[in-house]
Order: sequence, then structure tokens, then C-alpha cells
Amino acid sequence: FKREVYHKVLHVILKSIRKRSHHGDTLECGDRIRRVLYPGFLIHSVDGEEGCSTCGTRGANANHPCPKCLAAKEELTQLSKDFAPRLQLEVRVIFEKAKKIISSTARMSLLRGFGLHFVKNTFWKINNSSPYEVYSYDIPHSFDIGEWSKHLWPLLLEVLKPLKNKISRSMRKIPRWRGLKHFSAAAEIDFADDNSFRDILKCIVPCIVQLLPSNSSLVQCIRICDILRSLAGFRVISEKHMDIYRTFLVKYEKCCKKVTQDHGKKFQYPKHHNLVHLPDDIENKGCTENYST
Repeated sequence: FKREVYHKVLHVILKSIRKRSHHGDTLECGDRIRRVLYPGFLIHSVDGEEGCSTCGTRGANANHPCPKCLAAKEELTQLSKDFAPRLQLEVRVIFEKAKKIISSTARMSLLRGFGLHFVKNTFWKINNSSPYEVYSYDIPHSFDIGEWSKHLWPLLLEVLKPLKNKISRSMRKIPRWRGLKHFSAAAEIDFADDNSFRDILKCIVPCIVQLLPSNSSLVQCIRICDILRSLAGFRVISEKHMDIYRTFLVKYEKCCKKVTQDHGKKFQYPKHHNLVHLPDDIENKGCTENYST
């Protein structure tokens, strides 16, 4: 019901651009030349739950939880695999099939097989605005207070629970730097904003390397996580950077599997899987600063 209301409200709000997105409209541009423009949406900058509402998908517990692709739930840990994208035309065909099914049980069964809700998506009628393509990676929610603060950081604190004071002591010794937050008791932080967790990630590796065994899978995992975050946050980014990102993404998958073996941590959640889509978002929409909330 909530999603139906969401899309019906958007249907009213976006009414003025619906026809224009298909047929264009004449507008005087900044250089005073009149051109025919076709409005549409290139970027949806939303968090995971709102992204599912925008795309009409079922969310984290679905068989196919990703709004952008058809990755199965059990495949969310595979960061080196290419997945079939959700295509607007195919989703609309499934929706039309579901409409013709009288039995609500059979209808839901069909939709669940594709991770969809029975919702008529308002973006389908707007040209060049496929909700599955324009849904974009959100660095603060997906990485800083997602992949890092909700998963790896709590795991690290749990593993080093008897040594939390040493983590805080080492963090206090980090040299001060402009724009870098300084923490007096970093190991006691379990709730903070994305910038705080980003600053912790920047400094954490040298503070824990002497507290964990040599060749610790957790240290390697956090180190690569930091590298991925740094690459993802570049304002000027090249194809070479994206190649490096993809290389480290494969390494990150292997490290995460080792962490699962060593510490029992499972990485089967959408924000982990979304790392796969980041290179495509950067190549199609520019640096993440353009679409991070």
C-alpha cells in the first residue's frame, strides 16, 4: 500500500514532464539558443529502502533483492560476477502478466520470483528514466554507515573486545590533520554520522595491525575496504582507477570469504552486493559526489 501511494503521488508531481519526455519541449538555453529538450531522470539518489520503493522491488529479504539487477539472494557475496540487469521492458511484461492472473496467491508467486511488488511504477511513463538504471550508489548510506559501520566495524570491535582500550589509545595518537576528526575514544563509538565513520576507516589499519595475528584476514579485509572507499570517493576518476577498483573488488570478495571462515561473518546483504554496480554508476553518471545524499 505504501508503495502504491508513493508512486501515485509521484504520478501527480511528475505529470508536467511526462509528455515532454517523449515529444520534447522548446526552451531557451543559457547561450540564448532555443533547443528542443527531452526531460528525464538520469540519477535517483536514495537510500536502499527508498530505492526499493522507487523501483518497486521487494527489498533485502527477496529472492532477488537488488533494484538494479537479478542477482539471487545467495549470490550477493559474489563481487566478481556479472549479473543480468533489470530491464524496464521486461519488468513491465512481468507486471502485465501479473495483472491478468486472478488468483492473488499465484500473482504474488510470479512477482516474488523476480523480487517485485505489484506496483505500477510511475517512471515507466517517463522516457529515458528507467528506475533500475538511474538508481545510484549512495556512498554515505551504502558504504560509510553501511558496509563499514554496520558490518566490519562491529565485527572488529567484537574480535578485539578485550583490547578496545588499545584501539582508542592508538587512535588518539594519530597525528592531527586538517579535515580529519580526532577521536578520544574511537572504540566506544557505535553510532555516529557517515563522516565520523569515514575518518575512523582512514586511520584504523595502523591502529589494529599490531593487535591481530600476522596475515589476519580481518586486517586485509578492512585494508581493501579502505582502498575501495578511497577510489569510490575520487572527484576526478579515470578508467585506470576503475580497473584498479575492479581488481581490488575481486580481492575483497576473497578476503570476505576468509573472514567468513575465520569469524563467521556473513556478507550476504544488498549493500555489500551494491559494490558491484559502483563502477557502472561512475562511468555513466560521473563521480559519486554527483549522487551521494
